[in-house]
Amino acid sequence: MKKSILFYTENWDKGGGNKYLIDFINCLEETEYEILLVSNKGGLFRDELDSVNKDIEYEQTKIYTFSSIARKLKVRNKFSRRLILLPIYIIAPIFYIVNILIFMRLLSRFNPVIVHSFNGGYPAARSCLAIVVAAKLKKITTILNIVSIPQRTSSINCLSERLRDWLICRCADHIIVNAAAIKKAMIENRKFKPEAFHVIYNGLTTTMNNDSEGFCKKFGIDKNKNVIIGYVSRIEYMKGPTYLIDAFILISDEYPNTLLVMVGHGKDFNSIKSRVTELNIQDKVIFTDYYSGNIFDVLCSFDIFVFPSLHEGFPYSVIEAMKAGCPIISTNVGGISEAISNGVEGMLVRPRDSEVIANRIRLLMSNSEVRKSLSKNAKNRFNKQFSLQKMRSKVNHVYSFITSGLTRRNI
Repeated sequence: MKKSILFYTENWDKGGGNKYLIDFINCLEETEYEILLVSNKGGLFRDELDSVNKDIEYEQTKIYTFSSIARKLKVRNKFSRRLILLPIYIIAPIFYIVNILIFMRLLSRFNPVIVHSFNGGYPAARSCLAIVVAAKLKKITTILNIVSIPQRTSSINCLSERLRDWLICRCADHIIVNAAAIKKAMIENRKFKPEAFHVIYNGLTTTMNNDSEGFCKKFGIDKNKNVIIGYVSRIEYMKGPTYLIDAFILISDEYPNTLLVMVGHGKDFNSIKSRVTELNIQDKVIFTDYYSGNIFDVLCSFDIFVFPSLHEGFPYSVIEAMKAGCPIISTNVGGISEAISNGVEGMLVRPRDSEVIANRIRLLMSNSEVRKSLSKNAKNRFNKQFSLQKMRSKVNHVYSFITSGLTRRNI
């Protein structure tokens, strides 16, 4: 008899969190588990659902959170927006209770033996925490997934945050993270129990087809004349694109044949484009917007890949670049150092330092042997540690351990 699992996520933007969720589901042995996938309305995109490789049920549920209301608010003026949202923020704990009741009714309807809640960071999406509490109240085995370094405890809400941490620590039977750095931060900063954690890294297939020539042709890039510095991620402040642009300004006169290609979209897309125009480098910077094609068409066209993020868990962008054999410059945040050793598979720099990024670009531009070495080492480490087969093995090992502890009543 198959074990029924309810997966839940609250999500609003495309990103690595949903990709990890879909990859996780795809890794599970189909003969062992019956899967129900639930999200907030619009929480999963059509192409994400299409990439699920097994039979599942999918349902959207209504939730009440500060984020869900804030996103519907059309007021652009910052002061007016904050004024309107302040009372909603104050009563947000009531939404938490309402969501717990909604989820308890949902769980009564489906009666799963495991509830697996996929959160981005921590505390992050509050409904992802509410379903963990609801599952515990229903005496269902609970798993909480966290794929980003947790936020620091607020000094203003210190007591309420400690109470929430205490509650979630006791309600989540297991916590799955995709980087040891996340586990370390949750234990040290949030006082979670070490024995609750399982580390399962992101994985990718080892096969790779690409049409980099087609990508370059589409965006008017001449690889014979230009050196391509590339960025692939959401275009928003926390991903560090402003620091990459500032670094590019520092080297663009020295290397006039260099182009910066920015792949992605995000809430700061328009402001970043405006900054490029203000700096008068728009003829040297190409924005592709969100790219729906094969990401390896993009990565295999890059001569240097730069990932200047300020806050991470364990990003897909970095292991995709490793798989493509890109010479990588990345900030040393989150779990990135678990994939890249500085000077071996790539170059790690401190965040918010455009000058250091520029210096590393200069080094790679001037030394082809270093580029080749980083590329080769990155590919080798990807194949050994971050293949989808490696992830599949770990997922099923952890799930086998968890399901072996289910009581007869659960099953």
